[in-house]
Amino acid sequence: EAIQVVTIGPRFLFVHAQYRNGYLLDKETGKIITTLTQGYKCTRFTLSEPYLLGSNMDVYDLSDVNKVELISTGPRIDPSECIGTTVSNGRVFYTCHGGGLQVGLVCGSEEE
Repeated sequence: EAIQVVTIGPRFLFVHAQYRNGYLLDKETGKIITTLTQGYKCTRFTLSEPYLLGSNMDVYDLSDVNKVELISTGPRIDPSECIGTTVSNGRVFYTCHGGGLQVGLVCGSEEE
């Protein structure tokens, strides 16, 4: 019933099924590191390590696999709640479906 998506990064795989849990996996061993994103409607995630980026501008920090945490969220920019993320040159971009509104976040040295 659910849409299932695998996102591939240098160290991790993120496996998510719509309306189900998401699992962060160790890419070399396949072992589950942690369970995230319980009940998310959207399966559009981007791995830009050490961050996992999800809908509503959710940003998970994967720097310490023993303490993965949601470090930023919002604002929600589209009623569908399922906005894909693009990462480019230290910036994170989200674009709404219908209206074309685009929101950007900056990270690292760009943020300073």
